[in-house]
Amino acid sequence: MKPVFDIAGEAGKTDAVLCEWGETYCCVAAYDREAGILHSLRYFTLEGKASVWEVNAVLDALQDLGGADMPLILCAAFPEAVLVPKKFYSADAPYLPVIHDSPGQPLADHVGEWQLVNTYAVPALIRDGVAARFSSVRYYHAFTPCLKVYNGIAEPDQVDLHFSPSQFRLVVKRGGQLVLAQMYRYQAPLDVVYYLLKIFGELGLPRDQTVVVVSGLVEESSGLYSELHQFVPDLRFAPSPTISLQSDQPAHFFTSLSNLAACAS
Repeated sequence: MKPVFDIAGEAGKTDAVLCEWGETYCCVAAYDREAGILHSLRYFTLEGKASVWEVNAVLDALQDLGGADMPLILCAAFPEAVLVPKKFYSADAPYLPVIHDSPGQPLADHVGEWQLVNTYAVPALIRDGVAARFSSVRYYHAFTPCLKVYNGIAEPDQVDLHFSPSQFRLVVKRGGQLVLAQMYRYQAPLDVVYYLLKIFGELGLPRDQTVVVVSGLVEESSGLYSELHQFVPDLRFAPSPTISLQSDQPAHFFTSLSNLAACAS
């Protein structure tokens, strides 16, 4: 577990503690709902599958922000998730085991904006540790805030692309309809380009008319951004979020955490 960012931000009270937790990273922050600001943000890289030591270290960081009685909003950024049309959804149906080997106990987010249910799993070690330490916990999956919070871009063909260490996730809309939500591992920028080329081809997206909205850990000066821009004519960083964080880092680094805060407000 290695620190990437430790950002104090603007001084504010803490109404809730936020956490976005995936296979390769974890980001925690304090949230002042009334002021609409995040502060005391910490971002870590993780070694992979959650270990007891890493889980306890993350939970210690969360408790340092607000204590056991502070509401915790936890966003699971793990790949075990299935989006189901609301009219076909049944709480008893085994959606996750059909696609994923050992998904664990399922959770579900109802995404009324798209008439979908996002059913997903959180590793048992994390859920058990959270339950033992926090009295008030609310879960989301990482796809849910991305779908619920409007990104300010109205084009009917667009791809939301969010980068975390060695991993990226995307949400694809074609003709204003959601057609794909998926997570991928990558080692080199060309891996990402390959996935995009495959997706554009399979889904019939026009490369010269599709907007690709980038957020997460990617900078304009990076090789990753340069490789993407050679393939994507209309490449944009995510607009500044309504939930603010006072930091020298680009605002799009923390778009997903800001969307989580807006979703949970």
